[in-house]
Amino acid sequence: MTLVEGKLGEIYTVSSLSLEQAVMRRLEALGLTRGTDIKILNRNREGSVVVMVRGSRLALGRKIAETIRIGEGNAPIKGTNSPTKGMNSSAKKDSSPVRRIK
Repeated sequence: MTLVEGKLGEIYTVSSLSLEQAVMRRLEALGLTRGTDIKILNRNREGSVVVMVRGSRLALGRKIAETIRIGEGNAPIKGTNSPTKGMNSSAKKDSSPVRRIK
């Protein structure tokens, strides 16, 4: 299945990426490589997808998301489990910026 077809909130493992070389290098630099666990956080009607990869949120356009094949995930994704002890409620929310890749 592709990233566009995955369920919200589920963790998957990237099985393959079929992209132009320049886009592939950029995604690799951001930590999105074959074998990486990925969590789908959000999706909009146009097909773009927001994912959690190695503790960072990335927004991927529909065309890119359609070329990323995923399978069942292996492990919990950093930053998506229960909040850290001792943090106040406002600090518990994930406010990391979303990187947009078109």
